[in-house]
Amino acid sequence: MKDKLPLEQDPRTTAFLRSIIRRGTEQVVNNQFPYANSQVVSESALTEGASGAITIMVDSQMQLMFKIDPDKVPKEIQGFLIMEKVLPNHTLPLLAYDSSIGWLCVPYVLAANLHRIVEKSLFSYTQVLAVYDDFLRQMSALWIRTFNKKPSDNQFFIKRLQRKASILESLKMPSAIGHLLSFAELFSLPMQVNSIAFPSINEMVNVAVDILTQNPAPLSVTTHGDEHAKNIIIQTPVIGDGLRWFLIDLPNVSSEADWVWSIVQMRQWWQTSFYIDQATYSKAHNRIPVHIDITQGNLCIEYDLAGQIPPICRVLDKKVESLAQQISELFEDRTWQKRYAAFLFLVFYSLVSHYQHNEHILPILYGEMAYALKPLLS
Repeated sequence: MKDKLPLEQDPRTTAFLRSIIRRGTEQVVNNQFPYANSQVVSESALTEGASGAITIMVDSQMQLMFKIDPDKVPKEIQGFLIMEKVLPNHTLPLLAYDSSIGWLCVPYVLAANLHRIVEKSLFSYTQVLAVYDDFLRQMSALWIRTFNKKPSDNQFFIKRLQRKASILESLKMPSAIGHLLSFAELFSLPMQVNSIAFPSINEMVNVAVDILTQNPAPLSVTTHGDEHAKNIIIQTPVIGDGLRWFLIDLPNVSSEADWVWSIVQMRQWWQTSFYIDQATYSKAHNRIPVHIDITQGNLCIEYDLAGQIPPICRVLDKKVESLAQQISELFEDRTWQKRYAAFLFLVFYSLVSHYQHNEHILPILYGEMAYALKPLLS
């Protein structure tokens, strides 16, 4: 544990964080650590007891992750309680937690998330495919095992869309077209994305709501609910050549979920968010040209992501697409593609407030919203 915390200059915050870490560590040291990265120091450390038992001195290194979020941590604890039962080998244990003040502690696996592994080519192509194949097999098995004829509630997603719309109505944005516009004004304009005509974003919100209203999910399953590449962490075990993966960030876990939402979370990353993450957080990453303007009352956007998505992302995306076809046939889910389009729209629409000051990413989000609904627009 580092001697100083990032917020050392704030005495009250520092005292609070130190008290949490101290309480958590006291609980952690009283438990066994199945995910510790341990190594035998030397054979000279061996000792033999009278009963013949051998004691081996080991040097164990472990990272602990403390999450402090009064709103999300209670949901994450509930998510953990579900996932530890249905996917125990791929769920990191909660070593200590307190839902009343919103903190938890997990052993942070010494590993990289799948996004970084693909971005930096940290593992071989064959290793990435193998671990993602296993991930998809486990997701498929989980959904089949927890299949429930009770329909999933689309009202959750409809309310989320409406809530996001209400937030965006009150925001103004620094516009790439030279003056301040509200999102409400911008979203009322008809669109042209790469010379293809689309209705306004506000109209597309109504289309998405209508799709979800008229096409309820016919069944529900247990899902993690946020299965994008940054939430899949992969470690190399101390002994053996295999790779182990874990799903982290559990507040969206549900035992009555729509499997299509999970498919969207997987595919949107390989198709679009892989680039968005690089363009946002990688200083060395070259950004694509993006043009946005208002011409004759239309919101006109031009960009091309095709050359920015690595071939391996396309391969992984195809694997998820194939899984979606298999699951839809198995579940006899005939409306899944309509829900898929509406969910994909919702993902990009929900990101607008997060990137509200990013003039490079916003036009891409607008365009991806339009492309999401394109198959269902007349």
